[in-house]
Amino acid sequence: MGHSVSAVQLAQSGGSAGEGRGVSAFQHAHGGQRPAGVCKEEKPDAYDTVADIQNIISHGKDLVRVYNAPSSNFLYATSAQGKQAVIHLLNYSRRGGDALFYVKEPYKSARVVSPELPSSAELQFAPQEAGGSELTVPRIAVYGVVELEK
Repeated sequence: MGHSVSAVQLAQSGGSAGEGRGVSAFQHAHGGQRPAGVCKEEKPDAYDTVADIQNIISHGKDLVRVYNAPSSNFLYATSAQGKQAVIHLLNYSRRGGDALFYVKEPYKSARVVSPELPSSAELQFAPQEAGGSELTVPRIAVYGVVELEK
């Protein structure tokens, strides 16, 4: 059986794998309990397979990304109206420095709150040429929240 990725990942990629090369190495298959993307070739080229999978599960459409926080994880949530959002940041190792967040949506203000900080701190947006903004969050040893407002 060929290599597979979930149909959700294939659908979230905004198209079929192999875009840009004009090749669709994966096809939708509906077997078992959930649909999946299945490689069309029995023995696909490893380089092409990796490139296709990177396209399928890439972060190009993420609303938020974090950099410089290898032992951290985050959760991004927005209000029902979309005017406020929060980014919960959890650091599992107590190590690291400032975290850099890319935020795709435009917001007017941002501040970080944490039990580790004496008070909330306003954050500055650094607009990016390709769209979106970056926020630098000061070092959080364990837990902090970035509050965003439009």
